[in-house]
Amino acid sequence: NTITDFYYNGIYLDDLEGALVSGNDISRPNRTVSTTHYGIYIASGGSQNCIIEKNSIHALQAGDATPTSTAYPIYTNCDATAGNENLVINNIIYDLNGTGTIYALYNSSSSYIKYYNNSVSLDDANATTGTTRGFYQTTTADGIDFQNNIISITRAGSGTKHGIYLNATASTITSNNNNVYLNAPAGTNSYGYYSGNQTGLLDWQAANSSAFDQNSYDVNPKFVSTTDLTPASAALNGVAAVFSSVSEDFNGVTRSGTPDIGAIEFNPPACPGISSLSSGSNTGTSTQLTWVDHAGASSWEVS
Repeated sequence: NTITDFYYNGIYLDDLEGALVSGNDISRPNRTVSTTHYGIYIASGGSQNCIIEKNSIHALQAGDATPTSTAYPIYTNCDATAGNENLVINNIIYDLNGTGTIYALYNSSSSYIKYYNNSVSLDDANATTGTTRGFYQTTTADGIDFQNNIISITRAGSGTKHGIYLNATASTITSNNNNVYLNAPAGTNSYGYYSGNQTGLLDWQAANSSAFDQNSYDVNPKFVSTTDLTPASAALNGVAAVFSSVSEDFNGVTRSGTPDIGAIEFNPPACPGISSLSSGSNTGTSTQLTWVDHAGASSWEVS
């Protein structure tokens, strides 16, 4: 399904058993007046055994010339039970513009829910302000599992940015095997929040008695483009945890026994190229070369 230009909710579920929300393209490219909005909303009640998978949520305020509204691409406020968990897997979230607050994945008191292999890119270079949260959890809940996700935040502007924000210290949360990349040019960048800002990955890993993300990363995923969230970073290839509930990726490709972090399986280039090669300070016997590296290499071959 293609769902466009809704006012408030793209998809709304309330007190459902075994709902499947799969393969939807959700956007608002032409809505010129915006308010607080939700791509997919699972409301309060006993919703359980629901699967939210392979959805593309993007351009939620593209039609508004001066967007300032709060965006919730995926919002949950429901309680499942152990053995009947809700799944949020293989979704991609990208191209969210404006100066309003963005909560890409929002959990409000939602117990027994698994967030696996989602890819989030919050990269509006024209933003001047705006709070940014990749994954946000608030109000005590149990049985939350957050693994194999990519969160990339390079959004401009003066707002605070957090990859993972855990506002309820009494919640029971497993968070591991994720990649959180923050490289915003302004504002405050923090890998996570737990009883205070945790600036980098090492700070985050030390928080809460080293409970979170001991096998996680903080590398640039090197997405193919702002709209294609296929990574190219070799660091994320084949290092995800294996879950039987995630047998395919966003595109329906079968995941191997060594799956990749994020929504899309990929093969990194064997020898990534460089760009912006230039020379200067030329003499009869030497020249100075400069270039932009795309693979985090420590040595290069010039021929």
